[in-house]
Amino acid sequence: MGGWQLTAIHDYNSGDPIRVGQSGINTPEGFSWCIRPDFTGANLSLGGAPGKVDFFNGTPYLNSAAFAESPRTGNGVPLRVGNTPRYIDGLRGPHNMSEQFRMSKRFPLYRERASFQVGMTMTNPLNRTTRYIATTNIADFDFGQVYQGGDGRTLQLDARVEW
Repeated sequence: MGGWQLTAIHDYNSGDPIRVGQSGINTPEGFSWCIRPDFTGANLSLGGAPGKVDFFNGTPYLNSAAFAESPRTGNGVPLRVGNTPRYIDGLRGPHNMSEQFRMSKRFPLYRERASFQVGMTMTNPLNRTTRYIATTNIADFDFGQVYQGGDGRTLQLDARVEW
């Protein structure tokens, strides 16, 4: 009954920093593709990370009233970069958690010159879903919405003979 090997990979991390931008601008050669908007001073988020997420419509997380487009000319060339920092301190996306387990055993064959090994790998055994912010562009209709998705659990069985 002994001799089994068990390995596990656990990946738990806080959310990534959020970078807010605006589009629809004619940026001159050498400028970033994404110009930062202005910060209005309103609350940045609409509360903590949501406990339940609407799969189809998303769940509001970032406050769109906290940002305004930076000034630009009539043909869309920005007059300046907005005052929102590149990454906003203390504002992060949803956390992520994932696990992977592997169990295997080797059986000696023919005076231990050959062996037979069986194994099983399980990815996402707790059937967790991933939460993500679809867009951080203030011009998009789903700005700051948290969505939920990801793969279900998978089980892979394997066997091999070594000699």
